Amino acid sequence: MTTSDEKFYAQRDANFKERVCNILFDNPKGHSEEEVLEIINNLAKGLEPVVVTIPEEIAPSKVIITDEYADKVDTLVARMGTSDDSEETHDSEGC
Repeated sequence: MTTSDEKFYAQRDANFKERVCNILFDNPKGHSEEEVLEIINNLAKGLEPVVVTIPEEIAPSKVIITDEYADKVDTLVARMGTSDDSEETHDSEGC
């Protein structure tokens, strides 16, 4: 990290601390970081736990792979492998 990056992030961090103090206190002057952290920890303890529900079944895929599809993919890959890289072509070669 360059010195200018360090200064940017240090200033950004200072601005963040100031905004947090302004939110927590009517008069943010004279409050320590420890006091801020204690308030935040107490607020976090009072929050309800977050419940994450994961479905037991995975939705079926909407992609149906048939022999015809597989053959087309094989043909495309084969054409890509046999193209001459020294010859200038457009991106859709082999399609």
